[in-house]
Amino acid sequence: MPSKIDIIFTEKICEAANLLDIQVLDHIIIGDGEYYSIINN
Repeated sequence: MPSKIDIIFTEKICEAANLLDIQVLDHIIIGDGEYYSIINN
């Protein structure tokens, strides 16, 4: 599961990308042999 910092980071990246008219498709957290897709969940 993503940490609170992961979620805040994703929100900030999406906000910045929006200002530049860039579409964020996903933010995947990878660690300890597992992965989690923040945007698609």
